[in-house]
Amino acid sequence: MSSKQQAPEVADSVAGSQHGGDMAAVSEVGTRDQQSAAAAPTSSMKSNLRAIMRIPVTIKVVVGSTTLPIAALAALAPGSVVPLDRNVGDKVDVVANGRVIARGAIVVIDGDASRFGVAIDALVEPNPAEG
Repeated sequence: MSSKQQAPEVADSVAGSQHGGDMAAVSEVGTRDQQSAAAAPTSSMKSNLRAIMRIPVTIKVVVGSTTLPIAALAALAPGSVVPLDRNVGDKVDVVANGRVIARGAIVVIDGDASRFGVAIDALVEPNPAEG
């Protein structure tokens, strides 16, 4: 074989090494374009996001907690008072999916003393260690 009639594998290898910089640039641009396309929300992604945002999430408001021995738990009866780890006026925890997401104060809703809610004072940043 002459030098101009190289085997296909050798020709491809030589072409790749001769144009390696150009091919790398094309590959890099392609990757950036793919990343941009992935970052741009499509109508299907927006639709999925709207569906996700409609999923109901139950939240709980934790006024306080305590630990009791089983004997004290078994002795509870109507009228028993269980002391908690917080004082009157302390902030309460707003919990979603077992994680504290906010803290706030108990408030009366619409002047109706029979209904209350939580006025959010602060959002709690997620802990990256919790995943």
